[in-house]
Amino acid sequence: METINNSWEYISAIFKTLLSQTESNDIFEPHYIYRGITKRYFSRSERIENFMKENPLRSIKGHPRGMKSTPEDYYEKMLYPNAKCLWERISLEEASPEEKLKRLIEKSDYQLITPEYIKSGAAVRLQEKTVSKSPHIDYVNYIKHMINDIKTRFPKYVDENYSDIEILADIQHKGAASCLIDFSNNFLTSLWFATQKDNNDFGYLFCYDINKAMICTDRLSILDTQKCDNTTIESLLFETTKSTQCSGNQAYKFWLWEPSNLNERIARQDSVFIFGLEAFKIDNSDIITIPIPPEWKKPIQHTLKTFFGITAESIYCDIDGYADANSKECPYEKATLHYFNDKHLSKKDISEEAFNNLQNGMSCLFQCEYELALKYFTQYEAKVIDKVYRWEMLLPDEKISYSEMKMFVISLESHFSKAICLKHLNKPYGAINEYKVVLRYFHILKQLEENIIKYNNQIDLDNLNKYRDYFVNKYYKTINGLMDLYYDTDQFDKINETFKYQQNYLLGITNRCLDDSEANLKVLIETVNHEVICLKALETYIKNYEILDEDKKDPIMGNIGCCRYVTMKEQPFYYILNLYFASIVSILNSDAQSPKQDRSMYALELCIQYYHQNKFVVDNFYPKWDMKDITKLIDKVKKIDKNKYEKLMTITELVEDFADFVQGKIKIEPW
Repeated sequence: METINNSWEYISAIFKTLLSQTESNDIFEPHYIYRGITKRYFSRSERIENFMKENPLRSIKGHPRGMKSTPEDYYEKMLYPNAKCLWERISLEEASPEEKLKRLIEKSDYQLITPEYIKSGAAVRLQEKTVSKSPHIDYVNYIKHMINDIKTRFPKYVDENYSDIEILADIQHKGAASCLIDFSNNFLTSLWFATQKDNNDFGYLFCYDINKAMICTDRLSILDTQKCDNTTIESLLFETTKSTQCSGNQAYKFWLWEPSNLNERIARQDSVFIFGLEAFKIDNSDIITIPIPPEWKKPIQHTLKTFFGITAESIYCDIDGYADANSKECPYEKATLHYFNDKHLSKKDISEEAFNNLQNGMSCLFQCEYELALKYFTQYEAKVIDKVYRWEMLLPDEKISYSEMKMFVISLESHFSKAICLKHLNKPYGAINEYKVVLRYFHILKQLEENIIKYNNQIDLDNLNKYRDYFVNKYYKTINGLMDLYYDTDQFDKINETFKYQQNYLLGITNRCLDDSEANLKVLIETVNHEVICLKALETYIKNYEILDEDKKDPIMGNIGCCRYVTMKEQPFYYILNLYFASIVSILNSDAQSPKQDRSMYALELCIQYYHQNKFVVDNFYPKWDMKDITKLIDKVKKIDKNKYEKLMTITELVEDFADFVQGKIKIEPW
């Protein structure tokens, strides 16, 4: 009985530790998924590397003098034994398990041994080999080769029409190493995985707040069924590589995929998967890491088996159990997760019906049920329309509460979510309208913020900054979405106008101004401007040949001058990209007999050749640029002038090849 009581205290301490690190006053309700590991698999550690630099004279006991130590040596022979001794001392103290766990987490000796990355099985397997200079290519090649081999050896996967990712999920739960990282919606299931063996080592429970990652920080994207079925695994992986956003910053995402019950283990473990091409760094994600002390493992396992029936033999599921749970005698309850924290909302702010419509809408959105989500969001808006008019008519001397600021956030998010739904339903103009509503909200934001600061005696600056960070992040996502739709609908005139005007407005909200250090943003603005000139020139050229009346033909305008902010040394890809845009305009403006178009091509080729033969620094930029809008228009030139078409396609292929060349110059961290 003592063992059971102790284990309940241990499980309670772990859960309370999670709750204590969860922000109770956050904008969104937390929604955790969990991953348990029995011990750390050591690969690399920036913390230990920094520790070694700061403590160059510290030697490892028993290590030959003068022999160079590796981070792994430090971890295994000094830091990990120190952390275990630390825990042994803490465990003897008179304190509750929760207090002991808290003391351990706060100690620097423990912080040095905590995992810094969550690694897929494929990454662990490939880590045994010497890391190559092209880890992305090796990684994708390993995964693709595995899928092709499985399809050849086990034709049932082809016969039953499994997608690439479904094959990986099925074989992973049978023991193979794939690119998928296993998480579970079930806290206790993950705790079982964290405690099942290696009882002399610390286990770890990773708690990942996917609400924050999807809505606030934009690090996760839901992989819907249609995309899952119709996209190869290599395409999905390459979609998660780093790209430069309209903010000028680099960003990357991971896919979140909830599979169907491909096998009994997936169903029983309530599995969800995270995957991508970059290293999954814990510090950069919304993850809480909780250690499981070695002597807690057996008691926790005992309780999980005795009270919850969670054992190695119980990880299964069958169709009979599902049918029984969904029989006509069982009342239907739709499983709806909460996405918005209603702690500070009163019935005066928002009715329960309106709030439930919003929660249902978000739940449908993240289950990729876009039409249903759209209906819920529309019903929500019908209930709160009067609030929106109040914000738009806000006077400078009106008092605003945090409660109203929260209402503002929720309404903004509903319009943003509607835009996502409409985009997925192939209604781009409807999505554009919703994004415009979101941008209109940013004009109200500054007044709301000023009123809160002015009329609230006790200002919670942390809370206010949390809202500001949310708005800035949502702003960038809105601009990205709006610009993508303008490209897709060939509204090239509106791209630059939106980019520049709204960028300047955002800098006003954050009380910043562009300085010389923000070279990324300046170059990006100029490059987008030149791309728009190029697209409009192509559009005009094609239109001129589609009409018969010579008087109605538009002149092909848009000479692209020198690039003020693009430096040849520091931004080689963007330098070439701007030369490319200038070459397209030059080719379109030239007569068939004129050597001008050939000169522009020659200049571009010469510059690329120079980069191939000389060393250069790749600074700040990731050479990923979507060429589909230009190539779509170039394809139409083929029917008009085959000679110009061939020249345009030649330089396009040159630039795409150069992008890969620059990519090869960039140091890519292994997974």
